[in-house]
Amino acid sequence: MGSIDPTAQAAHRALRALFVEGRQPTRAELEEATLPVYLGVLNAFFLNVMEAPFSGRESVEEVAGYFTSLQSRHRDLRGVDTSVMAVYTLCGIRGVPLPETFPEMGARHVDWMGMLITAVAAEDGIAGERLETYLLGSVARYSMGDF
Repeated sequence: MGSIDPTAQAAHRALRALFVEGRQPTRAELEEATLPVYLGVLNAFFLNVMEAPFSGRESVEEVAGYFTSLQSRHRDLRGVDTSVMAVYTLCGIRGVPLPETFPEMGARHVDWMGMLITAVAAEDGIAGERLETYLLGSVARYSMGDF
């Protein structure tokens, strides 16, 4: 990752631990990645994975329906507000701002992003090296400001 910002590289390492290696990142891995960069790379990773099942042409109802169907197979998704995350997903994929009425993003939404990444990756067979490729792409996407 030659000229990539070191904090973006650190965010990659922390997210790789979590999503690819299936372990909690170490304190050192988390401390090297500043929170804004970590969240930016996470958001880019979320969008990369969500672009597997979605093109951006879907309606909010279609995306929410897909997320709702995932809830029946992935118990940890049962608390996810599928409508909120459908709007978030489509705005991100389309590259448009969130509606002014969109709830403020907080820790709960970050958790939902992680849960949806895991569930959608599992449903679409995105694992191992392929998941790592999506994650590496998220560092590039973040570095280009396309998240």
